[in-house]
Amino acid sequence: MRPERRFCTLSDRDIKQKLFNDWAADHIVASPLPFFDLSREGFFPSEDLVDFLLMNNGEGIYLYILFIQKSDKKSLPLYIGKTVSLYKRWVDGHIKKLQECYANQGNGSYEKWQNQIVDKRDRVFLGCVQDSNVRYPPIPNFPKTIGAIEYQLISLANDVYPNILLNSEGVRR
Repeated sequence: MRPERRFCTLSDRDIKQKLFNDWAADHIVASPLPFFDLSREGFFPSEDLVDFLLMNNGEGIYLYILFIQKSDKKSLPLYIGKTVSLYKRWVDGHIKKLQECYANQGNGSYEKWQNQIVDKRDRVFLGCVQDSNVRYPPIPNFPKTIGAIEYQLISLANDVYPNILLNSEGVRR
């Protein structure tokens, strides 16, 4: 009698997680710096983050991923987007709206953001890649433009980490 052969197969979720993680590891320049100024209450960018955003503000389009680090040191994507100016998008955009939401005790379009990160401010960090540094798309044989990659990553992240992603656009409902 032949011994039973067992094959190790990856689930659809595992494949998507591997595609996301491999692409992010190969492309994303992550800021290991504190995202928020923890000496202040609320959502204020750290000086190190502002410097990082200003340094990574050259020509072209940037794809960015806001990550949160879990207690087991695994990083989960919270928000994925693209911009021509990281500084304007984050300091003058998302962070400013988070501050307004916080000041209004959670009222507003950023209430979901606030609820996801209010007690985890010390574990939030931002990663980015400039369009000229993209070598391949997350999903093989798909387009490699920043816009296409943004939607590929949103789709993969939403399937792998349901109910965590803060994106509403590009997420299947």
